[in-house]
Amino acid sequence: MISFKHRRFIVTTILVTITFAVALASCGEMDAEADPRLEAAAADEGTILFAADGDIHLWDGSTTQLTDYGDASSPAWSHNGDQFLFVRTGDAYSDLFLADADSGSGQRVTGNQPDSTPGTEAYLDQVSWALDPVFSPTGVGVAYVSDAGTSYNFLWHRRSATGDPWRVPCSQRQNDNVERPDFAPNGTQIVFAQRMSGQADLNRWMELRICDLNHDERTDLTSGGPDDSSFFPRWSPDGEWIAFVRRYEGQSDIWVMPADGGDPTRITELGDVTAPEWSPSGDFLAFFDPDGNTFRAAVVEFSVNGDGSPSASDPETLFREDGIDPASGMSWTD
Repeated sequence: MISFKHRRFIVTTILVTITFAVALASCGEMDAEADPRLEAAAADEGTILFAADGDIHLWDGSTTQLTDYGDASSPAWSHNGDQFLFVRTGDAYSDLFLADADSGSGQRVTGNQPDSTPGTEAYLDQVSWALDPVFSPTGVGVAYVSDAGTSYNFLWHRRSATGDPWRVPCSQRQNDNVERPDFAPNGTQIVFAQRMSGQADLNRWMELRICDLNHDERTDLTSGGPDDSSFFPRWSPDGEWIAFVRRYEGQSDIWVMPADGGDPTRITELGDVTAPEWSPSGDFLAFFDPDGNTFRAAVVEFSVNGDGSPSASDPETLFREDGIDPASGMSWTD
């Protein structure tokens, strides 16, 4: 018999697959060429990690494949760009790996692979997942989500990539899965998305929370419902804004809101975007957008108006690559 943990993973995988299949089927017409000015400005900001065809790639004006595994996803730069974390997925489990930026070769930093025979009940009882790693911008701290020892993916924290892990208590209070953590610039707070359920278990959506690591306090940033879901949050480098994907009235677009709470503002109107990521300066926001049978990385210039409201330029193509894995997101460093 398959345990709740493994049924949950299977259902989640199916829902993610359906979501992006729908996105691909409904994508709109794209711009024919990238804007050279925006592309050059974004390239000057540094380098972007992303996953495609099961491996980690780097974009710095052109694309370079860094790994050769076929099962890699979810890359995240270290604070100074000399290392990156990523996920490798095995048979009903996943582990975090740490790699040098120069070589791309990774060392395992979590040990989730069971020592039992695959497919047995003992094997399924031992499996666990490590997902969505992110480094603290201060250089002290790594966050990720895992269901180790539980039936849900909660938030975990380490002082370093190879340090001892501890489960963050305030991420457990809703007693449902969390995903996509991101640090505040000072490293003391983490924003993440948490699943919510209606009366029917399949009636689900996501809301944004902030955990204060020093005081174990939780702040609820957004509230939603079956037709209003907020996920994939990213904290701006200046600490003032949180960008996220909001699925609202059947459209998925990038929204931003003040990090201390307030009304969100929609800054794209494309309808099927995901995975926002701030540039190191905070002057640009990149994201993935359906593009035929794959995805493009698009970018907007972000600015704050005189009245304090956020705004953005029209999106332009930053780069295209076959086999982009949008659920893995991207990571941008200088």
